[in-house]
Amino acid sequence: LEFAEEGWQAVEVDDAALLGDSGEFGFAGLEVFHPKKQGVPVVEAEPRARGTKRQKDAPAAAAEGGAGEEKRPSKAAKKRAGKKSAVVEKVDEELGDEELGSMEALRAQVRALRAENLKLKGSSADSGKGKGAEPKQKQKVKRVAASASKKKAALDEPTAEPPAPPTPGVNMDSWRIYGLSEPVLSALGALGFEEPTPIQAAVVEAAVRDGRDVLGAAQTGSGKTLAFGLPIIERLLRERRLEAREEGGAAPARRRCLKALIVAPTRELALQVQQHLERVARPCGLRVVPVVGGLAIQKQERQLVKRPEIVVGTPGRLWEVMQASGPAASHLCSLGGLRALVIDEADSMVMPGRFVELKSIVDRPLVVDLTPERQVASGVAEASLQCTEESRDVQLYCLLQQHPGRTLVFVNAIAAARRLTAILKILGLPVQALHAEQQQRQRLKALDRFRDSEQAVLVATDVAARGLDIPGVACVVHYQLPATLDSYVHRSGRTARAEKEGLAVAMVMPKEAARYQALLRALNKAEAPPPFPLDPGVYLEAKRRVSLALRVDALERGAAKQHADRAWRRTQARDMDLLLSEDEDYQVALAKVELSERPGRTEEERRADQALSLRAQLAQHLAQPLQRRYSGKYLSGGAVAALGEAGSAGELVRKAVHLAQEAVDARRASEKAAEDKLRKKGGNPAQKKPARSRAQVVQMALERELRRRAAKKQGRGGLTTVNPQALGRATHGPGALEALRASLKA
Repeated sequence: LEFAEEGWQAVEVDDAALLGDSGEFGFAGLEVFHPKKQGVPVVEAEPRARGTKRQKDAPAAAAEGGAGEEKRPSKAAKKRAGKKSAVVEKVDEELGDEELGSMEALRAQVRALRAENLKLKGSSADSGKGKGAEPKQKQKVKRVAASASKKKAALDEPTAEPPAPPTPGVNMDSWRIYGLSEPVLSALGALGFEEPTPIQAAVVEAAVRDGRDVLGAAQTGSGKTLAFGLPIIERLLRERRLEAREEGGAAPARRRCLKALIVAPTRELALQVQQHLERVARPCGLRVVPVVGGLAIQKQERQLVKRPEIVVGTPGRLWEVMQASGPAASHLCSLGGLRALVIDEADSMVMPGRFVELKSIVDRPLVVDLTPERQVASGVAEASLQCTEESRDVQLYCLLQQHPGRTLVFVNAIAAARRLTAILKILGLPVQALHAEQQQRQRLKALDRFRDSEQAVLVATDVAARGLDIPGVACVVHYQLPATLDSYVHRSGRTARAEKEGLAVAMVMPKEAARYQALLRALNKAEAPPPFPLDPGVYLEAKRRVSLALRVDALERGAAKQHADRAWRRTQARDMDLLLSEDEDYQVALAKVELSERPGRTEEERRADQALSLRAQLAQHLAQPLQRRYSGKYLSGGAVAALGEAGSAGELVRKAVHLAQEAVDARRASEKAAEDKLRKKGGNPAQKKPARSRAQVVQMALERELRRRAAKKQGRGGLTTVNPQALGRATHGPGALEALRASLKA
């Protein structure tokens, strides 16, 4: 009853109800005791006054505060004490002396128990502080660090993914004779590789069974990546089984050193090798990591910190990481456990001036050369196109437009790749560019788009000539002849991959004829490749389209160059805290006024309007299929029928001449009417423009600029032209190789 003002309720309890048989309501449970849940009869106490605060009793305060100085009770405390005494007196009047004595004893027992409980709580808190208990924030940081260390330990241990089930109907007996383990065979079966290619059979037999160094050479598209990848994976798996046997059947805890290093000349080739090996190595519990330029070096360093067994990289980025400090560089530089070194495209890697030290790495290797003597792949058909500088773009457009299929166009320079890509895009073809000055993300995106579309066109330099395995390339076009024979062979090898067929077309200009003949002699060609057949009936229409595209490209390039030059000049003047000279401003403004066709138009606006007009004309042509067209200038079909029946040939000719004269007279009359209309408006093209002062020129330029800004602010961008959709490449019809074979049969 003493705690009625704290929300406690007066109850009649005995020791069993208070403590409980199981001790559930012991010392720690006194403060949260709920008698109604135990079925104890409850005597409701008088509710405490609203708005009063709870105060601790004297014994509890003494136990919690120790021997501290007593506080003087406040008025609110005195008031609550008065209410408490009133309640106690009322209950005492209702109870007898014996009951009152037992109640007093119970009160004293409750007070003693509560004081002891609070004392125990204070001592436990003090003991926790004495042991150096840490704040909650530090404990949280410790838990996060422990969780991260557990995750890192789990990542450090290689986890083998369960190999995918082999493709139904795939017989792996052709691989078993070379001693490959079951995880490798399962991975190969899941990929559908039923039997090895000749280079794979020769290399796997020598490297896996005999353990010899191998220098392999084979024609393009013959499977050289798996030829050197399978022996590496098989050897690492055998070492793992041997280590497990030495440790009593348990997998070794730490085998995280560099076991295989593969070096490729280009980024795209290195990424392709990594992807091919990853599909076989991951089910076996091995990790393959790429280290190439153009991508974030921080991410690659984080991958190297996990200490992968196989690393595929380019020389530049590998050297950059090795020169740095840290666990990533330590992993690459620790070559004590290296078991395999692969130099992909070794013929280009050991060229004079490149990586001369690689010649002393391997000791008496076995040479496996399955490449025919300086020839393109056997499945590549060759053809040629005789062209001039002006007709080369037209002939390439005819080839791409009329013959469907994934096509790769090679050029010798980055500027040529940019120019040709821009023209083909204006012509509505799905074209992508690939060259060395692109960012790595742009290069990967271009390759992905080229792989995803069967009608895509890729304009590339020799960065795509070696090693890239892009399935389904129907045709390779040498837009510019390569400088060396090896480049010609590797370019042509991007088609006819995996023992399929393809076509390589060389576009030869008169100034390149001697070099082309020398190339054919080096290839031991007895006769020149046949000419590629192009439909002469579509040449004139294709020429019109290409001509419009060239004019649009020239206007847009000029506008972009002028804008960049002006922006550079303003930036330099701002950085040096200079102002452009008044004479220069005057000359620029005067040129804008003089070149304007009507007041208020700048040179940039005029060029933009002209480019828009040309694009609209080109769109009208592109909306029609590229096919043969018949001229209406000569008498044929409907023209003869329009003349009516004539009695003689002389009368027919006279009527035709009369119709032609009427057409000429009508055209002249329309021109004269247009001139008269212009004179009525006061315009005379032959009249010389009056000279303008500097103030007038600057004022006109200022007003024009203000009108332009106001129009831009209001959102009026000018006339919107909706052009018809271009048809793009033909999706039906014979491919380039089929057209060549049909012409040869004819």
